Amino acid sequence: MTFASASVWLTFWDGAPWLPGMEGLRFLRHLAWALVCAALALALCRRLPRLRARQWHRRPWLPLLVALWACVPGSWGTGYWLGLAFQIPSLLATLWAATYLADALLFPQWHAGAEAARAAPSRVWDRIGLAMLLVVGWLLLLDTFALLPWSVYRLGFAPVAGLALLLVAVLPGVVGGMAAWRSNRGALLFLLALLLFMPTRWPTGNVFDAVLDPGLWLYMHWVYWRRWRQR
Repeated sequence: MTFASASVWLTFWDGAPWLPGMEGLRFLRHLAWALVCAALALALCRRLPRLRARQWHRRPWLPLLVALWACVPGSWGTGYWLGLAFQIPSLLATLWAATYLADALLFPQWHAGAEAARAAPSRVWDRIGLAMLLVVGWLLLLDTFALLPWSVYRLGFAPVAGLALLLVAVLPGVVGGMAAWRSNRGALLFLLALLLFMPTRWPTGNVFDAVLDPGLWLYMHWVYWRRWRQR
């Protein structure tokens, strides 16, 4: 079977080399927003006292309906409007949402174990990764308004930028061993996002778009503020 006769492959890979084509990118955008919106709906059901008191977080059909609404084509779907405002979620945000939904709905015992692991006193790699992404996000914001003498975003297209981030991603496992991986899910997802980006270059060919997006960056500020309040 050749690529010329495989219409499905052409649908996904008829653009630039190793980048999804227009139809494939539209499908991936709806899928990514479906996962992110479902995870946000479930998180709100767990956080808001009234919804939690009514056990809404134990109803799997609610995240499913939110995900299906994001997949509706055209202006009737939330994925269309979110795509106009924010383009497409990063690989890291999509993986984070997928693992959150899997833990909560499919493997609740894993979710309890993950919460216990994240409550461990040794979270140095988690703090380092959070601070690094926050700094990168602020640099990209300054670059957006042309307040820097050089373009930070343009560096994301260079292979050396992806290699540098990959070296940072494997550092916890090299220094801390398997214990560091088990207690830092964020580091594992960061590494997985980079490993998926390397062969696919998804979503835009820029490594910063694979590990960071505006929504994830704002959420990291909330996480940092909450941890500061706890300390």
